[in-house]
Amino acid sequence: MFAAWELGIGTCWVNYFSNSKLDKAFGFPDNLKSVLIMPMGYPAVDSDPIPMHFCCKALEETVRFI
Repeated sequence: MFAAWELGIGTCWVNYFSNSKLDKAFGFPDNLKSVLIMPMGYPAVDSDPIPMHFCCKALEETVRFI
């Protein structure tokens, strides 16, 4: 993603999809499994991330130390 950004290409990490359907659609053999997809493209000059992009939960809300 960083390398793409250095070239002016925007990306988006996507992991909310059916891995098995994607694997079938792309004809992946059984020994390969998709983990995520990353659409890439040139962002519009006036584009900005959505406001929630900059919001983070407190570490204590997302991590449990055991």
